[in-house]
Amino acid sequence: MSTKRNKLFFLLKSTIQLLGLVFVLMFFLACTDIPYNALMRLAEVPSCERPPRYIFVQGGNAFPSADALLLQYHLEKSREQFPEAKIYYCLPSVSSDTSGESYIRARLVSIADTCPLQLKVISDGVNTYDEIQKLVSLLPHDSLHCSLLLITKPEHYKRSIACLNRSGITDICGINTMDTPVPPSLLAHGEESKRSPALLWRYNVWSYLQYEIIIFREYCAILYYRLKSYI
Repeated sequence: MSTKRNKLFFLLKSTIQLLGLVFVLMFFLACTDIPYNALMRLAEVPSCERPPRYIFVQGGNAFPSADALLLQYHLEKSREQFPEAKIYYCLPSVSSDTSGESYIRARLVSIADTCPLQLKVISDGVNTYDEIQKLVSLLPHDSLHCSLLLITKPEHYKRSIACLNRSGITDICGINTMDTPVPPSLLAHGEESKRSPALLWRYNVWSYLQYEIIIFREYCAILYYRLKSYI
């Protein structure tokens, strides 16, 4: 009995030590620019050199989360810039429940004077690869080489572009959906900002710790997609 207890104690102790080591490593990385630069590499996407024929919106958490609202904002800006582009909007599901997030997001697009013929909702995809396969099946065969504007979360660009390329769509452009800092003058209302360097440092460390989790999760997804030959 004592032997089993000792093994359990050793396992618990080793687990706590490993978690502590991982946290210390993450903390020291968060004190550098490595997490931000790694996220920037995931978010790299070419800008549009000509008006895209299609706008493809993908990703986003439960609505109205921060990233879902941000994607909605970028969609409206892109729709104003490219009014002739047809929109393909990925939603998790479309329910008869008018209070559901899918209904709300679809209504936000429709309310913005979007022509119904220019909007197609893709609601039956279960993951990034499946959603892109649904998109390819909806596009005319001669449209695979047309320009496509991709709007998604920053960390999602690399995987989405790889899946699109695998499916035969290579003329892809995008927009920068990374967070941008607000000018201090807007926050201080013309007064001198009293934010201390320690406060800014704590904010950066906390943000970069979140970036590390996002990056780790995304590279695990990319590895899984490679093993499944999705990319």
